[in-house]
Amino acid sequence: MKNGNGSVSKGATSSPDITIAMSKEDFIQVFSGKVNAQQAFMQGKLKVTGNMSLAMKLNLLLKPQSNI
Repeated sequence: MKNGNGSVSKGATSSPDITIAMSKEDFIQVFSGKVNAQQAFMQGKLKVTGNMSLAMKLNLLLKPQSNI
């Protein structure tokens, strides 16, 4: 994303670097700041497959933003 090459898509794609799966309810909880993304991962509510180091960088995007 830093270089303008990032993208997000729903459903299947040919070769994703990472795939993140979670319920709609848990997604809302994480993005509203009620649940920490790392806590959701540890509780099995957020599942990651693929490059875990890239997923860790996404934590910055999963933090609620007060200035948006």
